[in-house]
Amino acid sequence: VKYHAAAAIASNLVVGLIGLSEQLLSECGFLGEDAHNALVPIIQGNIGHIIKDGLKEALTGPIERNDIQTIEKHISILDGNAKQIYAFLLSVLDIAKDKNEDRDYRKIEEILK
Repeated sequence: VKYHAAAAIASNLVVGLIGLSEQLLSECGFLGEDAHNALVPIIQGNIGHIIKDGLKEALTGPIERNDIQTIEKHISILDGNAKQIYAFLLSVLDIAKDKNEDRDYRKIEEILK
């Protein structure tokens, strides 16, 4: 069952995350397939980087950088499921900690909990 759950997370739940990204872009004014098309290069680049270099090397962004101001801004404009999902994905923080052992991520942990 755990094996199947792992596969479902890597497949179906990723689809849900991308769907949420498309929804947020639609709320920013992207029309029709424009939200999907805007994300395609990001998705392809990220998956390619994960496959080629592994999770730690592929991780970028405000959590990895320990960019507290950006994370606070993101959380301030999100609501409902989007806010819960953003805060719930502490596994990203675990990868960042493993990648950057010299960084103190305690403030981000407080914000996300």
